[in-house]
Amino acid sequence: MTELEKIIKRNKNLPQNKNKTEEELILMAEEELKKKEIIASAFCATPEEEEFAKIQLGKYLSQGSIESESDKETLRQLIDQELIAVRFKNLLKIQYSAANPAADLEIVDQLDKVVDRISELKQELGLSQKDRQSASWIAEWDKLKRKALAYYEQHRGCNVVKCPYCSKIFYLLLRTEHLTEEKCSWFKGTALYNRKLMEMIEQNQITRQDAADVLGVNILYVDKIYDQIYLKEKNNEKL
Repeated sequence: MTELEKIIKRNKNLPQNKNKTEEELILMAEEELKKKEIIASAFCATPEEEEFAKIQLGKYLSQGSIESESDKETLRQLIDQELIAVRFKNLLKIQYSAANPAADLEIVDQLDKVVDRISELKQELGLSQKDRQSASWIAEWDKLKRKALAYYEQHRGCNVVKCPYCSKIFYLLLRTEHLTEEKCSWFKGTALYNRKLMEMIEQNQITRQDAADVLGVNILYVDKIYDQIYLKEKNNEKL
């Protein structure tokens, strides 16, 4: 049994995962395995450093996915450089807490170089604030396409399933000839919006807070779409 299969089997038996599909369990296991591989190869010298590495890794993975082995290696290097930066800072703290504090200029210089390297690695992974703010929609679209292709390559066999009764393998295929286009009633342009909810607010059947809870937004957002979209539509209809 591979390490991935062991993780899937363990996660499947956890109470919180009882309603998850096989594909969801596979994705969870793959993410966990990636984290383990990165942490295992990171330059952690103490349990505290390992915990720091896990926190940083979780933070970076929440900002974007690992698209390739190259991304995984770059992320590992980033974690290593951050660990080195922490060590340099700890050394400087010790020096400053001495009776006659004096900073080791060599350590300061090395710390500056590590910080520069951290910045470069973040840019390579698209994790810097500047990258996220300046990225054009074309770059974001290309990134999404790469992620979609990577996901297809990794999961194109997910329509192969085993019958739980006879254990035979078969395919799940989607036939699209009977699919029809339907208008989405939850958006107005790109704004999250539902006309029926707005009508119910106007008729005092629900509160604006109720509508906010249904849409999963702040009540201020409901106020905005009610005034700027719903009432404006009603006024135009009267003309």
